[in-house]
Amino acid sequence: MNKYAHDQINGTEFDANSIMLYSFPAEWTVDGFHTEPNNTLSDMDKAFIASTVMYPGKTSSVVELPVAEIKAFEASIGQPGEEDLFTFTARSTGTYIMETEGQTDLVMKLFGPDNQTQLVAEDDDGGNGFNPRITADLASGKYYLQVRHYNRSNGTGPYGIKVYKS
Repeated sequence: MNKYAHDQINGTEFDANSIMLYSFPAEWTVDGFHTEPNNTLSDMDKAFIASTVMYPGKTSSVVELPVAEIKAFEASIGQPGEEDLFTFTARSTGTYIMETEGQTDLVMKLFGPDNQTQLVAEDDDGGNGFNPRITADLASGKYYLQVRHYNRSNGTGPYGIKVYKS
């Protein structure tokens, strides 16, 4: 078995209360060491999940996009792992198109309505070139678009994004 190098993983110091620690009985070890079952995130688990160590490019700013077939909003992925977050309001039920343009290879996820964690759709290269494009029948409400570079290790740059109703 090959071990991962330290620079290949993100982690914390050992946390005996971590949900990631598998339970095993004392009979399995020569010195009686054992761990108890755990089905709850520890304080360290929660802090790590929310940290920039786990999600280094996470951004807290959200950009409101207009729903109109006009010139795309100009944005940029400035560093590997960065994510941009946009929001828009679907004022009426209908088919909406969300797309990016440019040379940067992106992935896009749509969440909502009125919920930042309920995944509605996602796309990688459904648009022009390496650009994502999502076409979805949406109910009225607030939606969130998460845009990130396809490969965290390289390739950043500018892109445009727009949302319109078809």
